Amino acid sequence: MKDIIDLFKETNKKVYVIIILIFAVVNVEFLRNIKENKKAIFESLQIIMQNLINILPVFILVFSWLFLLRVSNKKSNEIIAERFNQAEEYQIRNKRLLVEIKDNIVPNLNSPLNIMEIIVKNNQNENINSIKGIISFYYQQVRIKKIEINIHNLKSGYGERVYFDKFESRWNQCDLYIDEIVCNETIDKHVLLSGEYRIYTNYVILNLEKFYDYTLMGFKFKSNLVWLKEKINLVFESVSYIYRKRYFDIKHSITRSILSLLIRSVLFVLIYVLLLAFIILIVAAVANSIYCFMDLLKIWGNVLINNLNQKP
Repeated sequence: MKDIIDLFKETNKKVYVIIILIFAVVNVEFLRNIKENKKAIFESLQIIMQNLINILPVFILVFSWLFLLRVSNKKSNEIIAERFNQAEEYQIRNKRLLVEIKDNIVPNLNSPLNIMEIIVKNNQNENINSIKGIISFYYQQVRIKKIEINIHNLKSGYGERVYFDKFESRWNQCDLYIDEIVCNETIDKHVLLSGEYRIYTNYVILNLEKFYDYTLMGFKFKSNLVWLKEKINLVFESVSYIYRKRYFDIKHSITRSILSLLIRSVLFVLIYVLLLAFIILIVAAVANSIYCFMDLLKIWGNVLINNLNQKP
């Protein structure tokens, strides 16, 4: 029931409000005059039973569509998670330190977010008493951001997260300038560790439309329809493969070519005639269901008017 309500909300909010108001008024009047409404109840049940063969396919289609929307949204999000949740790693290292920089692009149709995580690890066999320095990010030889680090008592083999936040700027190079690093009695100052040049592929930014699609035949939905559209295309490709021309060898007789053409033509006509018949049946069922609903609305509209007229 919740899915049906959500479907009405997504389709047209005004229609949804009108239906809720009509439903509320009819139920109030029905409960007040339940004994006087026996005739209307009987007529309504009779109309429903007469049109059951049309109503059932419509309900099955609606629930199937809602189920497909939910599955498509789930599967599409899994595709996004699999493709985007792969952090791009960048490292700066020497014998003592290892700086790991991970870029996680968070999918967002309007503006993708880049969440950066920076971890400084002790890469040597002895503890580090303290580290003071600056991590700098560059784009086309221009420093665009500086992150200060101040670490104390970093054990051997351990790391410390020094940054975890949004990083909106593009960068292609990074270095770590150490003002001072103290290891037991050893003190080193003014050490520069430079990282390699980084190349962007821009695949994520330029291909967001492959992972986000909320429209179908001009209608917009809240569910991501990428997975559903892929399956629809797969079905059409599978069906077209049945009557598609196929080549098995270079040498073949004219008789075989004509026979193959006839078979493919018959299959083509048969498939699309069946598809057209299915569409006509569905349209007829929907139309009959609408007429049924109008008849029910007419019956209960008259009941409502009669009840209002009977009031003093």
